Amino acid sequence: MDFMFKFRQDEDAQAFLAEIGVFENITSVNKDYEPTSEQIDEFIKSRKAYSGTTDKDKSKAQKKNWRKNKGKIKRGIKAFHKSTEGKKFHRNMGRFLSTRITRDKITDRKDESFSVLHNLEYLKALNSAKQQLYIELDYFHPLTEQAQLESFVMDYALNFFKDIEKKIALNENLDIDEIDFLVEITNESQLLLELSDRINVPVEKLTEMWKSNRDKLNLEDFTLKQFTEEFAKEIKDN
Repeated sequence: MDFMFKFRQDEDAQAFLAEIGVFENITSVNKDYEPTSEQIDEFIKSRKAYSGTTDKDKSKAQKKNWRKNKGKIKRGIKAFHKSTEGKKFHRNMGRFLSTRITRDKITDRKDESFSVLHNLEYLKALNSAKQQLYIELDYFHPLTEQAQLESFVMDYALNFFKDIEKKIALNENLDIDEIDFLVEITNESQLLLELSDRINVPVEKLTEMWKSNRDKLNLEDFTLKQFTEEFAKEIKDN
């Protein structure tokens, strides 16, 4: 058995053993505990009854309803935030999002020269995000949280990453759901810092304006054009 569970805290290791019915000396187990192959097999068997099937058609349908369904998988997103290491990913994605959110109305796209090297940094950031999601799946999670995380990865993230990477490589516009997905997996403070630097608005003021517009990304019939226009108008008015 090559697969090995990882535990972030002592309670996770203890919950793992309790789930497979192993209670002897359970309170002495800590996060460094290494399950046996038999224990991992038993755990996988116990979880199979709860595993959903994810097919291509279902995954595409889920992606279309991202904003409607994402509230159900917030724990999965939260787990992703906790697992992301280093500031480079958030800095790169914050910079990328700041250009995409403002490019239609605040800046002139003609001034943006297409640079393969420039976009390569954003592609690296996306790849880093994917790697962190895969790493997160290595860790033990309670059943409900595991289901939410798997749904986040399989039904949404993989499809979003594929489409976003292609558009970044071709320097094409992202749609509202793709922007919203990236906003969810990017540290909001870093995004606002990059946005503040780009449009020369104090980050404290920008934070107020951002919060007043952020929830509009959840509206099912709201478009990226509407979002950027309204956000740009509020910045101009202030």
